[in-house]
Parts: sequence; C-alpha cells; structure tokens
Amino acid sequence: MGSSIAHSSPDVAAPWAESLTDPNQRNSQIENSACQWLQADRPAAEAWLAKINLPDDIKKRLLSRP
Repeated sequence: MGSSIAHSSPDVAAPWAESLTDPNQRNSQIENSACQWLQADRPAAEAWLAKINLPDDIKKRLLSRP
C-alpha cells in the first residue's frame, strides 16, 4: 500500500497505517495519510486523528497545517 494509496484514498490508507507494527513506519504512514486526508476532508481527518494513538507533537504538527 503506502504513499500511493495515501494520496488517492487517505480514508482507506489511514486504518491500514494504524495497523503497522514498526513505530517509525507507522507514524510516517499515518502522517502521509493524514496530510492527504486533511486536504480532502478535514473534519473527518481531525476526528480520526483525535482517536488514534499518535505522539502529541505529531498530531499538533499535522493539525497546524492549513
């Protein structure tokens, strides 16, 4: 899956990214998905980010983007 699906279907890529077991890869893929999803459907992406286990500094950085 990865960045190509994050770009075309961030709402599909987001749950997949959460399932990754390597923390660095997981956080990276979540960031990729979140960036795309925030552009496509910010309210849905914000709701998802509020529920997932992700370091607060990454959440804040993602949510501060326009």
